[in-house]
Amino acid sequence: MRVKEIQQLLFLPKNTNSASYRIRRGMRMETEQLQLLLINKTGLLDQNESLIDINREITELQEQISVMSVHILNKREENEKYRNIIRMNKPTTESVFIARYDYHAMESNEISFSEGEQLEIYEKESSFYWKGRSLVSDDEGFIPSSCVYSMLESLQLLEFILSVEEVSLPILQKIRNGSSSNDEKASFFLETINDDPIMIPALRQDKEQHDKGITGSVDWDSDWAYLESPSPVQCNEVINNISNNHKTISLHSSSTIIVQYLYYHQLNCIH
Repeated sequence: MRVKEIQQLLFLPKNTNSASYRIRRGMRMETEQLQLLLINKTGLLDQNESLIDINREITELQEQISVMSVHILNKREENEKYRNIIRMNKPTTESVFIARYDYHAMESNEISFSEGEQLEIYEKESSFYWKGRSLVSDDEGFIPSSCVYSMLESLQLLEFILSVEEVSLPILQKIRNGSSSNDEKASFFLETINDDPIMIPALRQDKEQHDKGITGSVDWDSDWAYLESPSPVQCNEVINNISNNHKTISLHSSSTIIVQYLYYHQLNCIH
């Protein structure tokens, strides 16, 4: 039946007692329910499409956030890596030394530097040559330890000679036992080590032996004396007991200052 005919039937004059009225009324109610159902379904479809679009946008945003998070994490790790590199490359107060005078490298694994140049020392392979780099040229290689000093180390060496029971050289004894103030002693000590090129390396050796607890020994015979890493006190023992019968004085594993000390007391038979 056509829609127009249905509508005509639905809107015929009302007779509530007739069977046709009841049929028309029932058909009208079904039509209204069908219209309402179609409207509701259309609304649900629209809502579903909106939800699908929203979920798609949320998924895209989550993917973007995930990519950004990975990027930020990588940047953070990269920045931390750079900070660690900078931290590792940044010299400490203890590692910075100053060149006492100009030095021109004589070997391919050494570096040249100028007086007053700052040098970072990061490996002390021996008492005579240290490994480091110039903070000016960034050249890296071996550096003669006698060519460099630091104010911090100099004060540590002064503290060392003031704390030990005995010092070897008279000039150090004068600094240690003098009645001047600590500031005056420090000033005099700095002048002394600047004037004497072997004073710093010699004191370094003495302090190293002292810190390691190395105790020397002296062996005697009728015509010789053997000194192994002797202390100033042991050197005094040799000096006070030496006689013309002792033709040979052997000195082993000793610091430069001890050698100076014995020469100062005219033990010219040392070999």
